[in-house]
Amino acid sequence: YNKFKCRILNEKVDTPTTTVYRCGPLIDLCRGPHVRHTGKIKAFKIHKNSSTYWEGKADMETLQRIYGISFPDPKMLKEWEKFQEEAKNRDHRKIGRDQELFFFHELSPGSCFFLPKGAFIYNQLINFIREEYRKRGFQEVVTPNVYNSKLWQTSGHWQHYSENMFSFEVEKEIFALKPMNCPGHWYDMHSFQIEEEIKSCLDFLRSVYNVFGFTFKLNLSTRPEKFLGDVEVWNQAEKQLENSLNEFGEKWVLNPGDGAFYGPKVGSLQRHKTATEYCNMLTISKNSSLAVG
Repeated sequence: YNKFKCRILNEKVDTPTTTVYRCGPLIDLCRGPHVRHTGKIKAFKIHKNSSTYWEGKADMETLQRIYGISFPDPKMLKEWEKFQEEAKNRDHRKIGRDQELFFFHELSPGSCFFLPKGAFIYNQLINFIREEYRKRGFQEVVTPNVYNSKLWQTSGHWQHYSENMFSFEVEKEIFALKPMNCPGHWYDMHSFQIEEEIKSCLDFLRSVYNVFGFTFKLNLSTRPEKFLGDVEVWNQAEKQLENSLNEFGEKWVLNPGDGAFYGPKVGSLQRHKTATEYCNMLTISKNSSLAVG
């Protein structure tokens, strides 16, 4: 048996029983099946590999991560390969380098080093969005990026997300870098204000995306299995978001159980007119675990 799968069973499973799925020599820790049977797979391709550590820890075993994809029809594989080739030409990392806008470096992986041309565009975008704020009566605030873990405990992030946060000790207190744009401040409002405010945010979204040639799809993600707060408050929040979406007038779909642990959210999937796939760029959420006015 795979020693890593056995390690997960011994170290992670804390229930009397669990479920595994067998397909030929493959035994995986899931309910299965991955596909109804392997005869459904008519075309597949191994398209990428990378080096990694077990559980992402540098002092653990070195592994190779292999990426593969399968299709029920060879024509679909050909279409996917064509799309991947076209996507390479739209890769922001390649465009940024070719146009001398920015570059990336292993000393700060995932972070962008802006060159003069890129910095100019960046500042123009900042000026544009600030002007849009002013048009809509918003006031800008600037909040810290690092907080004492007491804040994260209050927000619930510490209980649900601490293992994925960058934390460190200072004078016997634990601090952590915030892993998302919130929390940093809260906007308190009365229930009758919320639906109108959410609709205003959606109008803002549509206005900005139209400028840049984006189309978008909306979804409403509801209460997950693990959540904070009272069910009644969640139900009320979900209904308020649903009402705002209906009033907004664009089509939307329900995404059951995919809300954040602290509240339901409206997700926006964007696609530029020159692209064929959508990506998630924005969410509007309502906190159902912290008191609001």
